[in-house]
Amino acid sequence: MKKVHSLFLLLLLCLISNVAFNQVLAQTITVNDERKIVTEVAKGILYLEDIQNKFIKNPEGLLISDNFRVFDKEELNFSHTNSAFWIKLNIHSLIDKDIYLEVTNPLLDSLILFERNDNEIEKMAASGASFPFHSRSLLYTKPNFLLSLKKGQTKEYYLYIKSNFPTKTALQLGSSIAILQHQHKSDIAIGGYMAVMVALLLYNLFIFIATKDRIYLYYTLHVFAVGLLYSTIKGYSFEFLWSVNPSLNYYFPALLSVTRICMLLFVVNFLKIDTHKIHFRLANYIFYTVFILDILLNIFAPYLFSSIVGQIASISLAIYLLFFGLFAWRKGFIAAKYFLLASSMYLIGLIVNILEVSDVLSTNFFTENSCMFGSLAEVLLLAFAIAYRINSITNEREKALALVSIITQEKNNILERQDELLEYKMNEELSLLREIAEESNMISDELNKVFHTLNEQKNIVNLRSDALQHINEQLKGTNVELNETLNLVKEQRDIISLKNQHIVDSLRYAQTIQQAILPLQEEMSNILENQFVIYKPKDIVSGDFYWVNKFNNKIYIAAVDCTGHGVPGAFMSLIGYTGLETIVNKNEIQNPAEILTALHEIVQKSLKQKELNNSDGMDIALCVLESDDENTYSVEFAGAKRPCFLYRKEENNVTEIRGTRQSIGGWSRKQRKPFELHKFKVQKSDCIYLFSDGFADQNDEKGNKFGSEKLRKLLQQIATGSIDKQKKAIRKTLREHQGFEAQRDDILLIGIQI
Repeated sequence: MKKVHSLFLLLLLCLISNVAFNQVLAQTITVNDERKIVTEVAKGILYLEDIQNKFIKNPEGLLISDNFRVFDKEELNFSHTNSAFWIKLNIHSLIDKDIYLEVTNPLLDSLILFERNDNEIEKMAASGASFPFHSRSLLYTKPNFLLSLKKGQTKEYYLYIKSNFPTKTALQLGSSIAILQHQHKSDIAIGGYMAVMVALLLYNLFIFIATKDRIYLYYTLHVFAVGLLYSTIKGYSFEFLWSVNPSLNYYFPALLSVTRICMLLFVVNFLKIDTHKIHFRLANYIFYTVFILDILLNIFAPYLFSSIVGQIASISLAIYLLFFGLFAWRKGFIAAKYFLLASSMYLIGLIVNILEVSDVLSTNFFTENSCMFGSLAEVLLLAFAIAYRINSITNEREKALALVSIITQEKNNILERQDELLEYKMNEELSLLREIAEESNMISDELNKVFHTLNEQKNIVNLRSDALQHINEQLKGTNVELNETLNLVKEQRDIISLKNQHIVDSLRYAQTIQQAILPLQEEMSNILENQFVIYKPKDIVSGDFYWVNKFNNKIYIAAVDCTGHGVPGAFMSLIGYTGLETIVNKNEIQNPAEILTALHEIVQKSLKQKELNNSDGMDIALCVLESDDENTYSVEFAGAKRPCFLYRKEENNVTEIRGTRQSIGGWSRKQRKPFELHKFKVQKSDCIYLFSDGFADQNDEKGNKFGSEKLRKLLQQIATGSIDKQKKAIRKTLREHQGFEAQRDDILLIGIQI
């Protein structure tokens, strides 16, 4: 009992010590000068990380929570996080003026101030980037709260902070006069920054309007986007542009991406990136895509994700542009040195800002505004780069004008020499024309002599015409002989046509014999109520055939593709049909795998393949169905290089059951493997499809085959319909695919619906 009592006293002592420790750490912040602002508010205060954001609904729970910790730095810095934070403040007033609590980061989303009254915590006010600007106690850029604190009073406050933007901020206390005087210094710095940006923007905009040079347009867009970005960071955009639309503060990552796109457009046109290696063009497109994607992420995805993507992409682009500026400088583009300095200044400002946010560097006026200073140096140096470009263009233009003057003088000299040369040539041409006139008189005399000679030759031609007439009479005799030969050819053609007709008649008779072994539609319907057969021989007779049999309450159905088509295939089909009938009806073999093995032996013996070493045979898909009850069938399947497609209504999917990869027939010294047997159950409305390779191998007008996978997808689309609708759909699809192309092979497809 004494041990229990001692343990209880020890625990009580620890609890009292812990409470006392927290009370000591909860230091009181005193405001004792209405002209000065209290800046080191954060150091020594208590904070609590509310991971589940549970205390916002029950703030009284903060009074009994022992999770508060001491903050030992001058600025609150919780970086990117989804947690909420509670800041506990004990404030004592020694002045007659109203005291305000200022949060120095204008982009924090939700800031709510609570006041403790005895054992209750009451909400006082809400501020931040997600609340309308007019909700602030003092209407200026930074969120602030009016404290209900009179001279000599000490009160306890709880500040709730939750933000998508990095939670880094300082807390400051003071009267309205002290806070506004402190803000005034920041306003002067930002005003100077914005004045420079506006001057650069207007100057280059006027130059663009005058020259229509796109470089000035992209520079103007970049300056505008950068100015808007940093006025947003400092809270001025919210105060003066969209004070009634706080939701626009959420699109800060999108605005950052827009500034980088404008910068990349300017650099591409200024340094002529697209005229260099294809790797740079590819990199440009990648950056454009990433920034556009980040804008879309900012609109449709969580803020934290888009913010991280935008920052990483911005740093990557700065490094990339620095690298390319060095590349352009080494290639002789002198203006690139200003661009290198501009990119370096921006990158330095960005790195300093990241180190300051990460608490690697201490927070001061320079580190806090390093990005702004870097961007200002960047746009100024880019302006120098553009000015240098203008001077270069002017010098080049002056050189070009001087060169044009020299060329013009040379041209005039050449024209004078050409005039002299032309006069000399004209005199020579006149002398030549006189000589030509004399020669033409001589030629006229020669032509008279030629005319006389032509008359003599005309007489000779008349004599030769008589000789040609005699030859024509001889050709007429030859024509008679050719007509006799033509008549003989026609007689032989008629004989060949008659023999061809005899062959066709024989094939028609063979077709009749082959069709006699195929089951009639009435027989098929008696054995299988719901089924269809699409059977299209390539020639008059076919190498494909189908076989249906019912024996010992089992239904046997096979789709067989024999070697070749036409007459050879038809002979093979007779061997296959006779073999199947013998194996099932006479030998009473019921297992599909054993039936295929027996059929292979029959084909080998019938064609003497061991002696003649030939490889003719057939591919086959064979199913055996046995009824279990009215709605269920047991199915056994075996295939020789032919599969079976199975549609299950419950799964609404067509699956392929593959056959064994060896044919029926043929001789080989290698030992054959046994045919694989597949067993499965089918329910009512399930479908089984057996087919030869003719359908899948049929090509269209472009030479593309229909293909087995496309056939499987077609069957999956139509399998829910009736048997008649399925058959019509398959025929229509085949007709549209084939078009006016000739049929490539025999086509056979059997469909069975349970």
